[in-house]
Amino acid sequence: MFRRSYILLSFFLLICTFAVGQEVRIELGENQISQNEPFIITLSIQNGEIESYSAFPDIDGFDRAGTSTSSATQIVNGRRSQQISIIQSYMPRQQGNFRLKPFRIKVNGEYVESEGTTISVGPPRQQQSRNQQKRPRSLFDDLFGMNEEDEDVEYVERPDRAFLGLTVDKQQVYVGEGFTLTLAFYIPETDPQVFEFYDLNNQLTNIIQQLKPQDSWEENFQIYEIKRNSVEIKGERYGQYKLYQARYYPLNNKPVEFPAVDLQMIKYKLAKRRTYFGPDRQEGFKVFYSDPLKVEVKDLPEHPLKEEVAVGDFQLKETISNRTVETGESFSYSFSVVGQGNIAAISAPRVKQDRNLTIYEPNESVNTRKTGNTVIGVKQFNYYAVPNEPGNYNLGKRFHWIFFNPRTARYDTLRSGITIEAVGQSRKNESIMAADPGSFYDKTSGVSNNLASFEEDSSLRWLVNALIFLMFAAVVVLLIRK
Repeated sequence: MFRRSYILLSFFLLICTFAVGQEVRIELGENQISQNEPFIITLSIQNGEIESYSAFPDIDGFDRAGTSTSSATQIVNGRRSQQISIIQSYMPRQQGNFRLKPFRIKVNGEYVESEGTTISVGPPRQQQSRNQQKRPRSLFDDLFGMNEEDEDVEYVERPDRAFLGLTVDKQQVYVGEGFTLTLAFYIPETDPQVFEFYDLNNQLTNIIQQLKPQDSWEENFQIYEIKRNSVEIKGERYGQYKLYQARYYPLNNKPVEFPAVDLQMIKYKLAKRRTYFGPDRQEGFKVFYSDPLKVEVKDLPEHPLKEEVAVGDFQLKETISNRTVETGESFSYSFSVVGQGNIAAISAPRVKQDRNLTIYEPNESVNTRKTGNTVIGVKQFNYYAVPNEPGNYNLGKRFHWIFFNPRTARYDTLRSGITIEAVGQSRKNESIMAADPGSFYDKTSGVSNNLASFEEDSSLRWLVNALIFLMFAAVVVLLIRK
C-alpha cells in the first residue's frame, strides 16, 4: 500500500515539475537602435513546443522585416533543457521616439503579456568593413578544415518566374451582369521556393482600395486564409496563392478599369555552398507588379423595363401550402428566384391584384453562396393570400417576374405555373366592407391637396374681411357698455 502511494506521489510530482518547467515569455530587444538596425521581439518557450501562436503586434513607424525561429538545447548535471524561440524583426522607417503599446500573444491557447516599451531610433550607424568583421581563427576552424575564405558565406539570388496576376473571367459584360476579379501570386512548381509574404494585411488593404471600382456592386469572396492551389497555365503547373477575389456588377455602361498594383515579397538568397555554422539563406526583398485591366460594359437591349430588370441566369422555384382552399381562408405561396446573378438586388415580382383574391405584401429572404468564380443563390418572396369568391385561380396571371438573361441575350419572364381552387360561399361583400374606407375618403383622391391663396378668389377675401370687421366692432361695443 505504501509502495503504491509512493509511486502515485512521485508521478504527480513529475507532472508538476514538467508543467512548471514549461515557461513561456516575451523578450523585447534593445530599445535604442539606429535607423538601419532592427528592433526585435522574441517569443520563447522553455521545455515545450510552440504548437500555435497569434500575431505579433504592429509598431507605428516600423515595417515588419521577417520572422525566424531558433532552438537551443543544454544538458547541465544530466538534466536536459530545450528552448524554442520565434523572432519577429521590425525595421524603422524614420528617426524618432516610437511607443510599443502593451500587448499580448496567445501561445498554445494561453496568453502571454508584455508591458511594451518606448523605442528610440537614431541616425544610421556606419557598417564595419569586411576586414573588421572577421573573427580570429579558433581550434574549431582547424578541426573542420575551414580556411579564411570559408569564413564569409556568399549568397546568390536564384532566378525565378513568379508573377503577380490580376485576372477577370469576362472581358465584356452587360450592365448589371457579374464578372469576377482575382488577384493571386503564382510560383512555378519547378522554381525554388524562396518567397515569403511580407506585411500582407497592410499591403492588401492598400491594394483593395486601389482596385475597388466606384460604379459597381461588390460581392467580396472574403479570403481569410492564404492557401496554395495547384493550377495549370500554358501546360505548366503553378502554385497559386489567392490574395483577393470579388464579384462585380456594373451599374452603368462605363468601362470598369483596374490599375496596376504592386506586391512586395520577401525573397531569400541561398548560400552558394553549404555551411555548418552560418545561415543557409539571406533575406531580401522583391516587388512584383500586375498588369492593368479593363472590362467593357454594354447597354441592355431596348425594353420598357430596361432600367428596372435584374440581369442573370435565373429559374423559378415555387411552393404552395394548399391547392384547394375555403373562401375566406388564407394560404401561403412562395415565389423563389434561383440562379446566378446579383441575388441581393432582385426586386419582388409584379403582382396583379383584384377583389376576388386578396394578396398581401411579401416577406423576403436571401441566401447566397460564392463558389468557384461566381455567386449563386436564391431570393424568396413569401406571400399570404385569401380567396373571396369560389372558383379556380391561375397564379400565372397574377405573379410574373421579368429579367434579362446575358447567356441568351434576351429578356425572359418567370411566371407561376400553379392553379388553386377556392370552394365555399362568396365573401366578396365582407372583403369590400373591410377594404372600403367610405365615401368621404373616396372623394379625397380626386381633390387637389395644394394650398389655395385668398388672392385667387376676391369674393371669399371680402367675406373674410367683413367677418373680421364685425367681430372687431362687437368687441368695441362690449367694452364701451362696461
